[in-house]
Amino acid sequence: MGKVNNNEFIEIWKKHTGLIPLSIDVKKYELTWIDVEEYHFYEGFFHKSIYAFKALKKNEIVTFTSNINILEEDLFEASAIHPDGFIFHAGRCGSTLVAKYLASNRANLVISEAAPLNQIWLTLIQNENGFPEVNDYNLKIYKNLILAMGRKRSDRLLNHFIKFTSYNIRFIQFIKTVFPEVPSLFISRDINEIVASFTKKTPAWASELKSANYHFVTSNENANFEDIVKEFHLFADGVPGNQLKRVDYSFIKPENMKEILGYLAYFPSEKELLKMNNVFRFNSKFDFSQVKF
Repeated sequence: MGKVNNNEFIEIWKKHTGLIPLSIDVKKYELTWIDVEEYHFYEGFFHKSIYAFKALKKNEIVTFTSNINILEEDLFEASAIHPDGFIFHAGRCGSTLVAKYLASNRANLVISEAAPLNQIWLTLIQNENGFPEVNDYNLKIYKNLILAMGRKRSDRLLNHFIKFTSYNIRFIQFIKTVFPEVPSLFISRDINEIVASFTKKTPAWASELKSANYHFVTSNENANFEDIVKEFHLFADGVPGNQLKRVDYSFIKPENMKEILGYLAYFPSEKELLKMNNVFRFNSKFDFSQVKF
């Protein structure tokens, strides 16, 4: 479909109720959109859900680009599910399992480490300190991006949860300014265990350290994994416990999920919990691999 102007976008938005942001091209100042129709995101990562949807649809996919300034329009809130819970984490600590646990219930829309929610920082941050300025424009653009990602594309969807990529904990004060009432978790584990996991398999975001964008991940361009993970914890420690509930990796067990979900003010029935517990039978990172968490 190519690139559309804002008036064209509004008409397409009304027609295609599964339309959501797919990616952001910062250099072109463009948003790529995709109509995922009513596809349910069971997968633990946004990109895996998109791969699965594309495999099912083959070439029958509606996708196009628009200017990022479309996010200044007041049309996203009416069709959005406002966020019900945020999941922050330090990496390799069970957050993917929690996201897939939530996603296993078809009433829950779960957006997990979506590219647009990382790429948006490249657009909003226009200074040397590596943080977005809190102004009306930035707050509106970010809010509307979240609302567009959380579009209610099916009547069965009732709740909207977001799992952020680990370094988004750096921007928690900004995110909380936009959505102050959303219950939030910070999932972590022993720092040495996280570093060992990162060393064994480098996280995708580490590529940022080799570019001019390193300051989106850490304030120190010479930082190693230990420094970075410690910094993640410092940002989490700067948020009061009543605004950011800490959950340790060791606590993520079937018998504790009711309590963990309660931290997000989400209270599924015992029957729903029993079905959702099946997620623990599978490896959280590799779909369909029947290895216990």
